Amino acid sequence: MKIRYYFLLCISCVNALSHFVKYNHIEIINIFENYVQYTNNQLLNSKYGSEERNYWHSSNKNCHAGIRHAKMKENKCIYLGWNCNDSNENDENTYNRIIPFYIFLDIESMNIIRLVNIISNPHLDSNDYSIKLFKKELLDFVNNIGIYLDFSELKNIDSGKWYLNMITNL
Repeated sequence: MKIRYYFLLCISCVNALSHFVKYNHIEIINIFENYVQYTNNQLLNSKYGSEERNYWHSSNKNCHAGIRHAKMKENKCIYLGWNCNDSNENDENTYNRIIPFYIFLDIESMNIIRLVNIISNPHLDSNDYSIKLFKKELLDFVNNIGIYLDFSELKNIDSGKWYLNMITNL
């Protein structure tokens, strides 16, 4: 039954994806495997015990979690990247787009999806991108397809940072 909901949701999403890029699980795994390699290199080049090393360790852990989720759920999950750069919106090559955040959506029912993870692109400083704009475009996306977004699962991810960002200034 969830497969049918997933199919119907994907059809509904096509017109609402103006600020988001849809990926399949293989693409997400490939992207995050590259990010794991990048964060491993950054870890090796950072001083033990430093804040920088803690940041790279956390980023590496998040990228591994993204890979695990994609391997476990495969195409039973919707994987989106937030395309914050409108000038690249029509670019056919999704790898040329600036994607600061990746989101993982699980289908709960016909009218509810769960936001189970948000992972920052480790190549970019997430502080350079507006969390408010990201949240606004994400909520516009789900409102355009007429579906409720449950982000309560974000309490358990990244020390609740994303959950707090999503519930503030709603």
